[in-house]
Amino acid sequence: MKRNLGITTLAVAALLAVTGCSKHDTSAETAAQPPPGVTVFTSFDAQNACDRKTSWAVMNGGQGGYRGQAEWFVPTASGPLNTVDLPLTGRGSVNITLAEDTNGVPGKPVESFPDILNSQFGRDGHLVLESAAHPPLTAGTKYWLCVEPADSDTGCAWSYNNLNMARGFALDRAPGQWSAFSGGPRNGAFRVSVVK
Repeated sequence: MKRNLGITTLAVAALLAVTGCSKHDTSAETAAQPPPGVTVFTSFDAQNACDRKTSWAVMNGGQGGYRGQAEWFVPTASGPLNTVDLPLTGRGSVNITLAEDTNGVPGKPVESFPDILNSQFGRDGHLVLESAAHPPLTAGTKYWLCVEPADSDTGCAWSYNNLNMARGFALDRAPGQWSAFSGGPRNGAFRVSVVK
């Protein structure tokens, strides 16, 4: 199901309030250096930075209820998955999945990273996940990076990119029940690499 969000500045503020997207201040806006491997997608800028002041909510509980976030990408080269990294802060734990595209929404998992505790987000809120299975990624094929709450009190923030990249996303209000949206707001920042 695709939906178009014609969003004005006022509507963005309302969306942030309703979905629980947080604005947080941090002095470190630069991500860690790229992990080893060949980067096949990134929405970090040339300085490995992102927008640490605006973010998507990934949560379970409170006024916003359950909310997962997924961002799509198309690798520029083929190879076995090496790492996925993203700016993530908050409390609780999350389930992260790299998934195939099925009719414009996340589908069959390619690799899952379950129960990632907030203590693994790193001191600077930068999470790097190393693939254990090294599934093959194919250049030119659409995939999704999905972040969902793993416990009843998860409250996390996935920082926006600062490249003004706003090409649509998917969200779920129940585990695995994804709905696609076209347009903005901006996408969450992340990077995917394959084995050299």
